Amino acid sequence: MQRLVVIADDFGASPAVNAAVVQAHRSGILTAASLMVNEAAFDEAVRFALATSTLAVGLHLALSLSRATLPASRIPALVNAEGRFPASSRPAGLRYQFSRRARVELEGEIRAQLDRFRATGRSNRTLPAPLETASRRRSSEKGADVVLYLVRLR
Repeated sequence: MQRLVVIADDFGASPAVNAAVVQAHRSGILTAASLMVNEAAFDEAVRFALATSTLAVGLHLALSLSRATLPASRIPALVNAEGRFPASSRPAGLRYQFSRRARVELEGEIRAQLDRFRATGRSNRTLPAPLETASRRRSSEKGADVVLYLVRLR
């Protein structure tokens, strides 16, 4: 039996996005969402996710078109003075690729986003086996060695 997994992007970006994610999940359309830990409606998204135990939530690493988790003073090669990443993924990717300083700072920012995601109180359990298997199969088909795990917030 095949299953369709529908994952919403940008959970936590705004109250409107959060409401749409919850509504789509409650109506049976949406399986999971990727949570942006460094956006304005993050706290609200976490409250929704904790109240909706059937919604699987994974981390959306946001490294362009968003604000940083770390203060701008700690990652000046990545963000502007207001703590925002570049507005385009292409220049951001080039900077991350060719600047050693940016790569070092990027590691710190990624860790900060992971830490903030972990602090939501999520369990360490992954999705039910069929969904986890689908994620593994999809990543191995592309030759990637990164597996996306979505977890339930509790």
